[in-house]
Amino acid sequence: MHLPALTAVSVEAADRGWPHYTTALATALFRYLERGARYAELMTMHNHAVLAARQAGDRAAEAEVLNNLSVVDLRQGRYAQAANLLTQALEAYRAEGHQTGTARALGNLSIAYYLQGDYRRAADHQNQALQVYSAAGDQTGEACTLNNLGLIDRQQGRYQQAAVRFERALALQRERCDQSSAATTLANLGVVDLRQGHYEQAARQFQHSLALSRQAGDPFAETDALNGLGETFLGRGDAAQARRYYDEALALTGQTGDKSEEARARNGLGHGCQATGDSAGARVHWQQALRIYAAIGAPEARQVRAELARQLHPTS
Repeated sequence: MHLPALTAVSVEAADRGWPHYTTALATALFRYLERGARYAELMTMHNHAVLAARQAGDRAAEAEVLNNLSVVDLRQGRYAQAANLLTQALEAYRAEGHQTGTARALGNLSIAYYLQGDYRRAADHQNQALQVYSAAGDQTGEACTLNNLGLIDRQQGRYQQAAVRFERALALQRERCDQSSAATTLANLGVVDLRQGHYEQAARQFQHSLALSRQAGDPFAETDALNGLGETFLGRGDAAQARRYYDEALALTGQTGDKSEEARARNGLGHGCQATGDSAGARVHWQQALRIYAAIGAPEARQVRAELARQLHPTS
């Protein structure tokens, strides 16, 4: 895919007053650009698409593009800016009577609040989204929202309630034979077990997630499961096995281009190397993880930077 040419086409279409082509191209390429952390191209296309949609008076397209743009801000830690874009998107979706879009914007706005530590508002917006999805009979949206509510509960240490949410989401996904989403939910359940030190159960959840993601042919969920297994074996003190899972995850990110999961794998490898006495290897992996996290503006960069500082200046 020749991104510079496609970006130029998007800009040219906007300049020539062809808003449909501009917004359609931006929307079609969004997931590819977002997964590959091609944020510069994504923002160029979508900023032109927002202007084109507004000039054409196409509020539905405007809302879609604003919703997509907010994801970059969420990924790069600009949570207040993301919330501003999502508030605009929500207003436009509601003006158009677009129920699914309304629920999606509510869900993403919830994520912006969640990432700022405002769990009450986050839960409130997810519950609003859940009501919209339930009224529309949208089981895919319901499952996604239940997953997000589970994440909010898990972050606050309400592990039993989080597990109930994830199990409800999983039941809906199994009913729809949605193996890819079920793989993600199983990975979320694995983290619940991992946080409680239930390593055997966590390993089973991640292994099940891995099997489902492979059946579904979803390398992104597969990478998530592999990194989860790495974290599980690292937690139980088996750094050598953890490194093997992280290595698999890292190799897979070479195919998917998922920078976030690549950095996660490299960070894990840093810990694995450090635990097995390979300080030089740990430093290399942490430096590479830091480079990626810093490039995409991820807040995890602070933690990796701290690991490198501790390695250089260990406490006595």
